[in-house]
Amino acid sequence: MKQDKRKLILTAAEQCFAKYGYKKTTMEDISHIVGLSKAAMYYYFNNKGEIYITIVTDAYRTLVRELREEIEKDLSCDKKIIKYFQKRLEWLYKQSYILTQITQDELIAFNNFGGGIVEEIGMEERKILMKVLQKCINDSIFRKFDVEKVSNYLFILVDGIYNFYQPSTSMEIMTQERNEVIKNDISTALQLFIRGMKPD
Repeated sequence: MKQDKRKLILTAAEQCFAKYGYKKTTMEDISHIVGLSKAAMYYYFNNKGEIYITIVTDAYRTLVRELREEIEKDLSCDKKIIKYFQKRLEWLYKQSYILTQITQDELIAFNNFGGGIVEEIGMEERKILMKVLQKCINDSIFRKFDVEKVSNYLFILVDGIYNFYQPSTSMEIMTQERNEVIKNDISTALQLFIRGMKPD
């Protein structure tokens, strides 16, 4: 019963964040949709920030599950790696409408409350990429290299391009057009990088 109510609150909060933005959304807005009093809301979540953190971590877990399913598909090594990062970019784009509205204090609170959880999920995510790289080496598609290091290089490459295109102000929302440019540039950069991992 408690879990069902939590799910209803999270769904209602996502609707509110999408409609009003994170800053303008209040606990009252969320409670109104769910049909709970504001006081009853605090039985499930301490504040709006905690609701947001839960939404993000749940979405991140879903992303990791989808990435795992994606690499099981019968794709070439090149396509698996590119698809892996495209899926991550789609997820980041979906989260960007809230992330631009979070204050520095709220980000610090997020790190204190959810940082460990996010780090743990992040490790799961990276293991998926390392598994792809290792299989490509085992199948002689790629030459031998340190899988963990190369995995880190790939994340640095992709994150570097992504951050280069970030809006100039924290309040500016990422547009679909800019997101498409990022996806194309990352795809091109990954293809060049992947070429270097193949035997001569």
